[in-house]
Amino acid sequence: AGQPGERRVLEVLDSLAHLSRLTDKLLQLARLEAGFARSDVQHDLLPVVHLVVRDFEATAATADRIEVSGLELGLRSHIDMDAFAAALRNLIENALAHGSATTADGTGLGLALVATVMHQTGGQLELRSPRSGSADGFEAKLVLG
Repeated sequence: AGQPGERRVLEVLDSLAHLSRLTDKLLQLARLEAGFARSDVQHDLLPVVHLVVRDFEATAATADRIEVSGLELGLRSHIDMDAFAAALRNLIENALAHGSATTADGTGLGLALVATVMHQTGGQLELRSPRSGSADGFEAKLVLG
């Protein structure tokens, strides 16, 4: 990618990928604004957690960077499984992208999506940086309603 034309193609491809991710988040947020996050049925969310975390751990750049705790007693809630997966994925993406940064350069859509899911289901999103008991890192806690 030493030629100016090749570099420009890579920049355009990177910009298109960024726009695609942004569009996906906007569509997710619009869908959530319609109020689909709450479910009449209580779901076991542990399989969702394991699936989302496994997706991130399958990528070399994010392997071994995620720690999940507090699930010893299980995880059941009246939350739509797709909404929970979207919230968890966005939360992890945010933590990986901005957890060690001193400034955030994102759009805030990921955290807005997570906050919307938690609000609709009577839950809370708690953020800490640095993480508890540490001088660095990012900690997020989803308190399900």
